[in-house]
Amino acid sequence: MCETRRTHATTCGSLSAPADVFRVAFICTGNQARSPLAEAFFRRFAGAAPARATSYGTAKYGEAPALPFAIESGRALGVDIGAHRSRPLTPQTLATQDLVIAFEPFHVSLSVIEGGAVDRRTFLLTEFVPLLREARNKSDPVSRARSVVEDADAVRSFFDGSRPRAIPDPARSSRSEMQRVASEIEALVWKLVAGLFGTASDS
Repeated sequence: MCETRRTHATTCGSLSAPADVFRVAFICTGNQARSPLAEAFFRRFAGAAPARATSYGTAKYGEAPALPFAIESGRALGVDIGAHRSRPLTPQTLATQDLVIAFEPFHVSLSVIEGGAVDRRTFLLTEFVPLLREARNKSDPVSRARSVVEDADAVRSFFDGSRPRAIPDPARSSRSEMQRVASEIEALVWKLVAGLFGTASDS
């Protein structure tokens, strides 16, 4: 089970963080729907893996709560983001992340320019999942996950002409559209975790 901390970071495994953990950040616009849902799904599926998940928004909304439809959709899928409060990107926020996952192309750009993310570790969610390959480094879970990210970046260079699909902002959408987006994020994050760590928990 994963512990949600007041910083919105999550450490999966024991209550004290391991010496080395795999760090992933999810980035959307307001940090009120897509990215907090992805963070929550990652926590759930990562289980006891040595991983820490956070999420941020490119807009500066202060500590705004998650959107009501996002909370409702998350609960229907087994996660609760009711206590979440948005966090804006700040300089170098993402500099130490092992993986940065965004939902629209401009999130990728701002993650690198404003958040200090390493560009070779920054992907759209819909881009990263199809790039997952069998891990070449299986010495430990963190090394394995980092090698998966490196290999995804290497494979990405062969598909530079393609345009990965964005997952649009559902903030002003209907309840049913929010549910659809949440379900898509859930399915993609499950594949992401399975690809990084070789398995995904569903507890």
